[in-house]
Amino acid sequence: MGKLRARQLDTQEGTSGPGKITQGESEDPKEVVPSLQTQINRILTVIADTKATLQQDIGAVLAGLGLLRAQHHKLTEKVKDVETGLEEVRSAQADVTRQATALADKVRVLEHRSEDD
Repeated sequence: MGKLRARQLDTQEGTSGPGKITQGESEDPKEVVPSLQTQINRILTVIADTKATLQQDIGAVLAGLGLLRAQHHKLTEKVKDVETGLEEVRSAQADVTRQATALADKVRVLEHRSEDD
């Protein structure tokens, strides 16, 4: 009983201890609860605003990814077209080289014939 009495005295006299009430605090729990509820509501509002902002940001990122995928697809098709065109050019170049070689051979044959005549 001595400890309980000492604690009551500390609270009443304004010394230190867990039961001490400081200036601006209320002894009435009914006044403390609304203050806590107000703080909780503010925190919940910040959380809700942050969530909404993040959802908008995520939506924008996903939309951007969709655009990038579409562009990637178009570019992939263009690269395939360029590669096909390059193969055609190489094939044509090889044909021209063969034809030029064949003509050069014919010219040499004709030159040798004319020299022999």
